[in-house]
Amino acid sequence: FNAQDVANTVWALATLGVEKPVLMVALADHVVQSPVLATFTAKGISNTVWAYAKLGIREEYLMAAIAQRLVQTDFLATFQPQNIANTAWAFAKP
Repeated sequence: FNAQDVANTVWALATLGVEKPVLMVALADHVVQSPVLATFTAKGISNTVWAYAKLGIREEYLMAAIAQRLVQTDFLATFQPQNIANTAWAFAKP
């Protein structure tokens, strides 16, 4: 799976309210353990963290890796206001 595949899959599951915790953990592992994270777009990151939060799945290691990606040089400058709002909401959700 590439970054777009991950973002689309988790977004679809969350939008439909389909809870597949084993799949969500496997996708989180894939993102963190492969070079995929570096290829996410702002929208992909936003949709991915939104999906995990919407389903109530909090994978701290995924959120930490994404937080590191967010602070990389100029990456936040690529975010549209909706991307920022969705990402902030996902990080704030317990």
